[in-house]
Amino acid sequence: TNFKAHELLIYDDNDISKRIFTRDQLLVSGILDGEKIHIIVNHWPSRRGGEARSRPKRIKAAKLNKRIIDSLFSIDPYAKIITMGDLNDDPLSSSVKDILN
Repeated sequence: TNFKAHELLIYDDNDISKRIFTRDQLLVSGILDGEKIHIIVNHWPSRRGGEARSRPKRIKAAKLNKRIIDSLFSIDPYAKIITMGDLNDDPLSSSVKDILN
């Protein structure tokens, strides 16, 4: 089993030198029932401040998640990947529907 934390970098809209700290995305890869599996554990930014105002943060989290998934598929097109956790969005939200698809 191995793991890697993927850092999610988000900056204040009004001051790009001010970083907003949020949780990283954890990728754990290992063997389950004899097959390699990858699990991405997420806890995306909250909707604090309103859904529309906080949406860009979750969009960035979704894009990072998609990059991780795409990188795994580029190595193995048949990779078994589970992405899970608290996305703080709904299945029809643009972060999930449009980016993660």
